[in-house]
Amino acid sequence: MERGVIFLLVSNVKEHINAGWKKGQDYRVSIKRVCKLKSPIFLDDLKKHKVIRTSSFVRGSRQGRPGVTEYWPYLYDMIIKRNRDVIKQLQKYVPDRV
Repeated sequence: MERGVIFLLVSNVKEHINAGWKKGQDYRVSIKRVCKLKSPIFLDDLKKHKVIRTSSFVRGSRQGRPGVTEYWPYLYDMIIKRNRDVIKQLQKYVPDRV
């Protein structure tokens, strides 16, 4: 997966597949590339944010499949402050609309 790219989950779990990155099976879903950030958000940035730093995806160093929806308004603000050029691409995902 590319760094600095925002993807959107566009399907529920379709099936379990044999995982090439670990023993056993894992989930497969469809995703859609929404945009690429010229100025990405780094883990250190997330750790410094007073709300986002409490999330399981930051405390767990982005491991696993934690939910991030409740943190989307804060993430959105961070993204837009650094990447004004993606406002149009993220227009459908403004926190008030999600």
